[in-house]
Amino acid sequence: MPEPIEIPAGSKEYVEGIIDADDGTTLDMTVELSLTPTTGPQAGTHTWLTAAWVGAPSSRRLARTTAKVTHAAGQYRVHAGLGGAGDRMILASENTVTVT
Repeated sequence: MPEPIEIPAGSKEYVEGIIDADDGTTLDMTVELSLTPTTGPQAGTHTWLTAAWVGAPSSRRLARTTAKVTHAAGQYRVHAGLGGAGDRMILASENTVTVT
């Protein structure tokens, strides 16, 4: 299991995620990212943020939000949404993010 990521509350950071297509699919579809709470009343609620791919299309790519995000205290998991709102496929990261 990857090490948890810790960042200070109130900081403005990009949300990033590396996405792997195990079947070799070229990742060039619409991508969005969510810093989804894992605890509290909003647990599991995705708030989709505009993101973009970094680098050339391939089967392993970095996705990054297009703007920095202010992080509130809590525990989160990064999710990637591929394909847009109508047919979004949701992928969860193995990392937890703790904002203190």
